[in-house]
Amino acid sequence: GWANTALPFFATLAILAGTVFSQKYLRIGQYLPTLNRVINILDVVLAAAVVLTLVAEYSLSIRIVSLAGALAIFFIPIGVACRRRGSRSALYYLIAWSFFLAGVFMETMRSFALMPSNFFTEYATMIGSAFQAVLLTMGLADRFNRVNRENDRLREVHKELGIARKILHSILPEKAPEVPGMRIICSYRSTEEVGGDFYDFHHTGEGKFGVLIADVSGHGLPAALISSMLKIAFSGESAAAEAPERLLRNMNRLLLGKCDERFITAGYAFVDVPARELRYASAGHPPMLVWKKKERRLLTVKPPGQLLGVLPEVTCSVARIALEPGDRILLHTDGLTECPDPNGEPFGEERVAAALQDSAALSGGQLTDALYAALTAWAGGSLHFEDDVAIIIMELEPLPAP
Repeated sequence: GWANTALPFFATLAILAGTVFSQKYLRIGQYLPTLNRVINILDVVLAAAVVLTLVAEYSLSIRIVSLAGALAIFFIPIGVACRRRGSRSALYYLIAWSFFLAGVFMETMRSFALMPSNFFTEYATMIGSAFQAVLLTMGLADRFNRVNRENDRLREVHKELGIARKILHSILPEKAPEVPGMRIICSYRSTEEVGGDFYDFHHTGEGKFGVLIADVSGHGLPAALISSMLKIAFSGESAAAEAPERLLRNMNRLLLGKCDERFITAGYAFVDVPARELRYASAGHPPMLVWKKKERRLLTVKPPGQLLGVLPEVTCSVARIALEPGDRILLHTDGLTECPDPNGEPFGEERVAAALQDSAALSGGQLTDALYAALTAWAGGSLHFEDDVAIIIMELEPLPAP
């Protein structure tokens, strides 16, 4: 009857509930993932055992309860293993079980007259259970407080990132300079984890201008603050605008000792439109790409140069390129080439080069959109890239028809 069924049924159900509780309380899936999969199977077996106690003979049901109880004891060494891996909850769990088992031991010893009979030994199991419940609750409260502290830290991080975004957007030029004979398109897309991408221009007049593109290592507010120092250093070098190597060398002197353990990659191009000449120097920056329309040839330009903010003196070679009408120049930060697909493979310089080669029928703005579309598709459709992306496209306008 139900009187014989109820005890094993509820006992097995309680063991199942305790197993699931212990599994979640100890966060076994985080600390012991392989064992957690085994326990998931055990949970299914215990659920079947609960149902079996409703139809099995009383003697069999009692054996089921005994076996399930013995399996539950294994959570104590599991708790020890989780504690060794740094689980704070496991510490509360083990102390709680210690009180409960101590109570069971004392009451058992009293029943065999091996301990005196008094209030504590008579109700030792109940007292141990009470302490066990209190300690498990304290463990949950401790976890709740830690989660709250983590949430507070996350709010501070989001606040910091908001400040970093404002800094970055305030130092970037609102628009590219208008230079007769040259089309210039600028684009910048920031991630949730703000980086240190930066670009700016020196317009010296008479169809001459310089463009700096740079990337501070790291993310967050420190990278944004260093970007703001880049802005100051670059703005003060207008006298060196026509000498790429000297400009980067002077900026390095200003930035040295102000970047902590970070570094800066940079590329600076000076374009003389009337003379149809481009001079380019790099400080460890990704290559500049030049599509020669008339020759239908792609140039990958990466003259040797050292990172900024690391060494007292840097040397940067200068590449000189003759330009012709229709030639297109692409500068970018490494967020473009290093964007990974779902398998971790980077987008790569080859795909950027292929996009530039195939862009003859596109305007500079359309090429920028095509690059972002290809990057989004490569990243599995995600609109949030892992790193900031800055793109500058320049095109020498065709000569007007006679």
